[in-house]
Order: sequence, then C-alpha cells, then structure tokens
Amino acid sequence: GQESLGKPFFLMLLIGMLFAGLVNGGGLGQFPRAFSLAHGAVFGGLLISVYSLVGIFGKLLLGWLNDTFGIKVAIIYSAGTLSLVFFFMLFSNQLWAAFVAAILYGTANAIGTVVGPLLVASLYTVKNYGDAYGIIQSAQQTGMTFGSITVATLFDRTGSYQPAWLLFLVLAAAVLVLWLPALKLSQKYLIKQKEREDVHA
Repeated sequence: GQESLGKPFFLMLLIGMLFAGLVNGGGLGQFPRAFSLAHGAVFGGLLISVYSLVGIFGKLLLGWLNDTFGIKVAIIYSAGTLSLVFFFMLFSNQLWAAFVAAILYGTANAIGTVVGPLLVASLYTVKNYGDAYGIIQSAQQTGMTFGSITVATLFDRTGSYQPAWLLFLVLAAAVLVLWLPALKLSQKYLIKQKEREDVHA
C-alpha cells in the first residue's frame, strides 16, 4: 500500500510517466506546427490525420500486446516506438520521414493512456490501485502540461525543432530504462505484499 509509494521502483515509475507525459505533450502540441512549417498546411493536416487515425488502432494493438505477451513487451514496444518517432522527426523535413514519424506516433502515443494503467494494475492489488494510479496519473498530466512549452521554448531559442526532438528521443528511451528495471525491482515488494495479505486473509 502506502509504504510502496516511497520505494525506488515507484519513483522510477513516476519519473518514467513524467517523461512519457512530456514527450506525448510535446508531440501533440507541436507536431502540427512542425509538419506545417516543413511541408505546408495541406500536408501538415494530412500528417495529423494519419497519426489520429492510426492512434485508434494503436491503443488496440498495445492492449493486445499486453494481453498476449505481458506488460514487459508492451513497455518495450511503446517506449521503443516512441523513441523511433523522434529519431524520424530529426529528418522530418523530408516528407517520407514525416510520414513514418506520424504512423509510428499513432501507434506509440497510447503509452500513457494504455500502458500506464496496465503497468500499475500489474504491480498493485485492487485495494492499492487507486492511490498508486492517482499519483502516476498526476505525473503524466504534469508532463503533458510542460511538453509543448518545452518544445516551443527550445524552438524559440534555437530557431530549430532539432534540439527538442533530440531531447525527446533521449526522454522516450529513458522511459524504457526506468520502467523495465522498476518492474524487476517491484517483484520483491509484491511478494511481501502478497504474503502480508495472505496472513490477514
């Protein structure tokens, strides 16, 4: 329960979710402008439609991956794909790279809305889920709030989106580096939690 919220694995989940929120917020807020600047309003609009449409299937795909292969595969897929989005955004002045980034972003931007709850559900019992998810969700919302501002600030300072995309590539990769070890670290706590609940049952 409450004591786990100060444990290293929970802090790693929290920081990972903050980064996921930042990256997602930056993409949602700034991709339309970046695409329009690079390729004009028509193609900019088309690219936004691409990732909006793909996003519907992206959520289903992530849920299926989790149900079929487990939360670890869902994390590797979503955080790995999100990293690739920003890799291709570095070359998004070329239309082909912008399209690849848009398609990948559609499949990966459910990392917060789908993977976040599944991750917490895999670590916490029904009794403790609410507390844990509430805090995790707050971290994501904080990230979402500052994501777009971060990209816009870097663009204003440098006159280019490249520094922001590079930073977000690193942050997306950091989600993977934080969440996978957090899963492993949590197992010890989960065993203790289960034992305690069995005693009180």
